[in-house]
Amino acid sequence: MLDGLDFKGCFRAPALVRYRTRWGRTALFTIPPTVVRRESGDAVISYGKASLSRLINQATAYILRELGAPLAETTAGKLIGFWDTTNQARLVVEEDNHPWPARAIEPIVTIRLPRLTAKRIRCDRPFEVVSVNPAYIRLRVSLKPHECAMITVDGKSQI
Repeated sequence: MLDGLDFKGCFRAPALVRYRTRWGRTALFTIPPTVVRRESGDAVISYGKASLSRLINQATAYILRELGAPLAETTAGKLIGFWDTTNQARLVVEEDNHPWPARAIEPIVTIRLPRLTAKRIRCDRPFEVVSVNPAYIRLRVSLKPHECAMITVDGKSQI
């Protein structure tokens, strides 16, 4: 590929460009991701709509994997994290298999907070500490279909 042209002479452009600033790494989409659902991909660039959607999904996965530094993540379900008004970290883990039928899950939740100890973690559902590391703690929570769990990290947790 030379000058954005492929071997057939069609214009091809990357969906994502990476850049390093003096503040850190960044990634920028070269086309708006929402265009994939609103327009025909052929009208925007020479990729087809289906492949464009896959391309945007892969670019998004790259951003999350390479540039993300999440304070919490889960292996299954949906995770919502926030600090409450007392600066305690709160994590809501929910079974979310929509649009497919709900099912029981046992997600591993990884929490990365400074000076975190297992004693500071509470949950409104039974849980087990899977591993403790200076950088993170991993928990396993058992959820039935349509269930959620509220995990609380006691003490001031804001970073």
